[in-house]
Amino acid sequence: MHALDADPRFDGRICVSGQHRGMLDQVLKIGRVRLDHDLELMRPEQTLAALTAILLTGISSVFDE
Repeated sequence: MHALDADPRFDGRICVSGQHRGMLDQVLKIGRVRLDHDLELMRPEQTLAALTAILLTGISSVFDE
């Protein structure tokens, strides 16, 4: 992502679902990565079907932007 940010030919964006939040936050901090979109989709006892449905809705707004 840092290489894409340095290249004016690209407009890279980072979007995360929020899954595995603890590990995600550590990696973002270590890599000094800034998020453009955090969908924060994870809910307690969420089914895969529910996650998929909310993911499609959430990512749709990111694509629209």
